[in-house]
Amino acid sequence: MLTIPYFIQRSGSTYWRKKDSEKAKIFRKIEPYLTFLNVHQLQRQDADIQTKVEELEELNQSLKQRESKR
Repeated sequence: MLTIPYFIQRSGSTYWRKKDSEKAKIFRKIEPYLTFLNVHQLQRQDADIQTKVEELEELNQSLKQRESKR
């Protein structure tokens, strides 16, 4: 269940004086930050990080080989 922050709960808040369409627009803007577990996004990020790690390991190995030939 989504909890509305304290400052938005008050009836005098500017949030409650907005039209429903404006509230929906605000919600769509902040929704990605309210999603705590997006498995697909985490999997993509993991794949990106893994690729970067592999690239860095290859670079490290090539630098070690070049240094050992000196």
